[in-house]
Amino acid sequence: QTGVRGAIQDITDRKEREQELKRMREFFTEAEDLGNLGAWEFDADGTLVWTDGTRHIHEVDEGFTPTMEQAIEFYHPEDREIIEQAIETALEDGEPFDRELRLITAQDSQRWVRVRGKVLDTEEPRTVRGITQDITDQKEHEQELERTQELLGHTERIADVGSWEIDTDTRDVYWSENLFEILGVDAEDEPPLDE
Repeated sequence: QTGVRGAIQDITDRKEREQELKRMREFFTEAEDLGNLGAWEFDADGTLVWTDGTRHIHEVDEGFTPTMEQAIEFYHPEDREIIEQAIETALEDGEPFDRELRLITAQDSQRWVRVRGKVLDTEEPRTVRGITQDITDQKEHEQELERTQELLGHTERIADVGSWEIDTDTRDVYWSENLFEILGVDAEDEPPLDE
């Protein structure tokens, strides 16, 4: 006598979990792209994990898995000690950190990044998890604004003029540095609008 036997197993729950996990991965990848950021994790044993977003910021291949020493080498030489100290303090004392530093990518581009990290474990060995966000555009805008303000200040001093502005919503008055000097008053003496 010949026959075929089989069994049927309901895998609906497993398939739903797999679908949810896939959706969450896609969501996380999209969030990294939109925020110009990547995540990372480092433990006291020396294990370092980067997400694809972190690899993108550093301009390395998809499969690149750095050591902690390699990761530190990406920072501008003047900023390496700052990030090393922040990570060391986090591992030793459990202190979170938030720093704005310069990064030199694998393609030799200089970027400004905001690096934030926090300790996951209260007891040793500790694990530090964080994000690296590319803030190059923001920093370039800040530097351009600083240059413009300095130029305006120099121009006012050369022309011996001052400037002022009134916020019509709050009725606050803002004076340029040179206007204070021309009028011979301290910044604390700035009159309100209705005086």
